[in-house]
Amino acid sequence: MRRIGMTAAAVVLGLGLLGCSSDDDAAEPADSTTTTTTEAPSSSAKDGFVEAANAICSEMDDRSVELSDSMPEDGAESAADMQRLLEGNAQLAEEAIAQIRALPQPPEDAARLEAMYAQIDELAALGRQGATAVAQGDEATFATVSEQADELSAKANAAFTEYGLDVCGSA
Repeated sequence: MRRIGMTAAAVVLGLGLLGCSSDDDAAEPADSTTTTTTEAPSSSAKDGFVEAANAICSEMDDRSVELSDSMPEDGAESAADMQRLLEGNAQLAEEAIAQIRALPQPPEDAARLEAMYAQIDELAALGRQGATAVAQGDEATFATVSEQADELSAKANAAFTEYGLDVCGSA
């Protein structure tokens, strides 16, 4: 079970991808002689979005750590423990993404953000598949799901980091 526990930890880390931090892109100064702007509102919208998403992501990360801390410290986690951990983190990821999706989205980034969210949706589904495999004692399926989650986690982490949402995903 230790092998499953170590692999499950990778899946769980993948679910903690909702990376968030401030964006380093500076806003272009708005022309003070006009009332219409394009760059400043977009940057401001993105900054506000990133700040709010960061708060959601940080809360999810704290809850995920609490869930992980509830696991046996000696590495003797049972299949039920692993199932609870995987299901719990899948649920946390789904809740966090739902909250982030509900935020005002920077309009120019809507398609990009939705693609990133879809990756988290897929990671949560993989976490649930992994939980089912653990519950059924199906190590082959669990190994396959874990590999898929590892690959997707790396891709999603890169996408979130590139966007500037990297606090949770950098663990």
